[in-house]
Amino acid sequence: MLYNLAGLINLEIIKHMLEEFHRVSGLNSILKTDYGEVVAVFVDEQKDCEYCRLIYEKDSGYACYRSDQEALSRARDLKKPCIHACHAGLTDGVIPLFVKNEFLGAVVTGQVCIEGETDIDFSSLEQKFKLPAGKLKTAFKSVIRVDRKQFEFYINNLFWMLNYIISIEVDFHNLFQSDTSHAKKKIDMAVEIINNKFKESLNIQDVAEEVGFSTWHFSALFKKHTNHTFKDFLTRVRIEHAQFLLKSTFKTITEIAFDVGYSDSNYFSTAFKKFTGLTPSEYRNQEVESVLPAFKKKNPKDN
Repeated sequence: MLYNLAGLINLEIIKHMLEEFHRVSGLNSILKTDYGEVVAVFVDEQKDCEYCRLIYEKDSGYACYRSDQEALSRARDLKKPCIHACHAGLTDGVIPLFVKNEFLGAVVTGQVCIEGETDIDFSSLEQKFKLPAGKLKTAFKSVIRVDRKQFEFYINNLFWMLNYIISIEVDFHNLFQSDTSHAKKKIDMAVEIINNKFKESLNIQDVAEEVGFSTWHFSALFKKHTNHTFKDFLTRVRIEHAQFLLKSTFKTITEIAFDVGYSDSNYFSTAFKKFTGLTPSEYRNQEVESVLPAFKKKNPKDN
């Protein structure tokens, strides 16, 4: 197996998307690897499904696990999202995750009752799980009801979005791990752009586009090769040039701020102090005081 879902770079993006999906839809979801290992669970414990809990506790979740494995196998074979009827009569949505046709795992979301379609034989379930039919009927009221079209919309959109994210993650993982000279050359180009254009209104999106990377990928590669974030590196270049101007010219603080790429002199002063520990005025005065003794020594008549 070439790829592993649990080992992908920045899997947090996928987890964050599923967390948002859970928040918006109210549906529980589980992210699983190809062999059934749970990577992440998104469940609202305050809205626990009593019906599912009863079924789960009857055999410590063994039947639920088998049902999920059947769902994963079906989604893997179909290579597209599918609706799966679980062993307890509820409906799951199964979203398979692939990289270059290799099955990584799936998101199982649900469990729900499809409005107008779910018809559960509680007498059969009573015999199957050794639970009173009346208790099952009462607990069944806690199951979320959804429209079929709405449910299909959820799982189809998750399928395309999650697989797109994973494909980007894997491509970047390969680039990041290989550490090619091509990537380093691109970052060297970015550094040169910063050194040449720091006086302009420069942002990470523009520089990333100029060297041919997405903003996210460029940000990670830039940090890896320079040990600085783009923002910190740009600030360093600007402040170091400002230090030179403060020592070698009589320009005002505002003029120097504009000369090094800041449109707001107050923001420039804040950035300068954060970088050097001194305000621009304090830095200039310190530099002047450091050269005065040498100047007076060379020009004794001025004493």
